[in-house]
Amino acid sequence: MVGVINPMVRFFKAAVREAGAFFFCKRVAAFFVVWLFYLYIFMSPIREVAVKMNYPATPWGILFAFSGLYFNLIFIVGAIYLYARVPFMERWQMYQLIRLGRQKWIGIQIFKIVAASFLYTAAVLASGVLIMMPHLEWKADWGKLYHTLALTNVQDEIDLGFFVSYRLINDYEPAKLLLISALVFFLVVSFIGLTMFLISLCFSRAVSVIMATSLAIAEIAVENAGRRMQRVMVHFIPTEWIKISKAGTKNIMGILSPDFDDIMIRLFMIVLILMVLIYLAGSRVSYNFYGEE
Repeated sequence: MVGVINPMVRFFKAAVREAGAFFFCKRVAAFFVVWLFYLYIFMSPIREVAVKMNYPATPWGILFAFSGLYFNLIFIVGAIYLYARVPFMERWQMYQLIRLGRQKWIGIQIFKIVAASFLYTAAVLASGVLIMMPHLEWKADWGKLYHTLALTNVQDEIDLGFFVSYRLINDYEPAKLLLISALVFFLVVSFIGLTMFLISLCFSRAVSVIMATSLAIAEIAVENAGRRMQRVMVHFIPTEWIKISKAGTKNIMGILSPDFDDIMIRLFMIVLILMVLIYLAGSRVSYNFYGEE
């Protein structure tokens, strides 16, 4: 029994160590500096209204921000940037591959992608709280500010870059919506990372980045597509599903978006399929390591 557990513990320790080194680095820190600057500007109308009305904001406001097209684009581009070094074949990885074997090495890379997706999602959601900190109140409900924005035309007057949905406020407790949204965001980011890793194994890093970028562009395409194309696209483009305010609703063209249950089932299935395909591809392709440290 001990002979089985010890290799598993060593594998897990190696995976955690590599995931930590991958995420907690200068390039990711640089992105989040830019992200916080963008978020500060993006959320500035909320801060101004909070001061003007003397209604402090609750910590849940960033969930509404995911109804904004450009906010979502930055979020997706950040995920692409996070995984832009796929397939992680720096020279030192060659020695790890020789020591562990292909299957374990691939397992570590998958763990690294999934762990980084969790950390990326958590950091983005936490940044929404951090940026509102001077005008924040810690309440378990939505608070007066977001109720006012949802029920009046104030959000039109302040030129808000996103939509505060009364349906979400009315149908969900904040903590429940946070958990659901975080799971959707985490799965979408995992989907992006795993897709990029798979494509980079089979083709190249450049092709993986191009394909991932097309997922970001697809969000713009959905907004401008005709009725017939939208009916298909809202069901088959995972990056569209981070628009949580649209889940289970019809848009102005009468197109029904999948609800949260459908979204999570589809994402879980897609992520599992990608993991299987990565294992299959990883056992067959030739690895070309490069000299970066």
